[in-house]
Order: sequence, then C-alpha cells, then structure tokens
Amino acid sequence: MRFSLPLGIFEIYTEVEIRKLQGGLKAGGDYFIAVTAGETITHVFHVKLRNQRQSQIQSSYPSGYEPFVVFGKEWNFDIHTSTFEVRCLTMEAVRPLRVRTSIVRRRAVILKTLPVGSEHAKLLEMVAKATELEVRLRRAAAASMERVEIVADLLRDAVLQDPTRHPSLAVHKNAADRFEFYVQRASPQTLDNILSVLLVRNDTPVIPPCAAA
Repeated sequence: MRFSLPLGIFEIYTEVEIRKLQGGLKAGGDYFIAVTAGETITHVFHVKLRNQRQSQIQSSYPSGYEPFVVFGKEWNFDIHTSTFEVRCLTMEAVRPLRVRTSIVRRRAVILKTLPVGSEHAKLLEMVAKATELEVRLRRAAAASMERVEIVADLLRDAVLQDPTRHPSLAVHKNAADRFEFYVQRASPQTLDNILSVLLVRNDTPVIPPCAAA
C-alpha cells in the first residue's frame, strides 16, 4: 500500500504569494504541487511554472491560473479555487468500448521550497516518485482498452494479494474505474513491476521516465 503525508507539517504558498511566483522554463523555480484529501497529501507532482499567468482571466479561470509543466505536459492550477487539473482514465459511452484520458480538478496546494536533504524534502520525493510511476503506468495503459483491462486486473491482484477473480463481486466492473481505484492503492514497487512488463511487450511504445521539463 502507498503511504500519504499530513499536510500540516508543510508550509504552503498563499494565493497572494502564488501570484508572484517566478515563471519561465529556464529562469523559473521548481515547485511541489500536492493533491490533497482533507488534511492529507495523497499525490505530489514535481513541476516547473511555464509562465506567470495569474492575470489571464478566462471563463474557466475567472481569477487567473498558473500553467505548470508536469511530465512534459502543461497542467493548470486554478488560483482562486486551489485546484489542479490531473489526468484519469474513463470509458467512453460508445460501442465498441473505448478508453480516454480525462482531465479532472482536484484540491491541491503549492508547497514552499524545502532545504535539500531535509526529512520533509525526502518524504515529498518518495510520494512524488510513486505519483510519477502512477502517471507513467496510466499513459502506458491508455493505449488500448485491452491494456487497461489487463493492467487493472494486475493491480487488483497485487493490492489484494489474491489472484482469484469474481467479476460479479468486483468493486468496479468498469475497467477504467477499476484501474483508477487500484492504481492509487498499489505500492510503488507494484507500479514499477507492471510498468516494466508493459514496456517489454513488442506492441508497447517505450515511455521515458517523466520529467518536469
């Protein structure tokens, strides 16, 4: 099982401070964005601010937003609502069934920079590594419906430590929902093992380790 962290042991940027963050892929700073559930940190993204866009008002971001580079892609942070646009797998309501990567907003905070080598920084890096593996596995699985089903079942078996399957008694019968449920409960080692299996298949493109820039 993956471990989480208490939000209270970290300092976070206020809305006013977020609007003053240094942007730019070269000159900008590196930041940690923590996705939260109540007072618990569940995911950590090591990111870089592409540009400072706090003044860019749009219908989707009436108070402005910050575009962070996450694993080579741009994901937005809504300043006013303090939500971060993360990715998840969903099923399209069509026949034949198809999987898609959807954007959902999650409660999140931007953590203040920590001293390198500190216990706090090491703890965040551990959660960030697990988050990276989760994102990489999601990208690899999203290539086809068959792959989502296979990975979802492998995750289920590893988390429950039981290869016996009873489809009618499953927590989620939808493969994409089953993937999302178990991928967040699997250990980093399990995620890494399944990802390694996918990457050695001839029909699976090699996905390089995620990078913030």
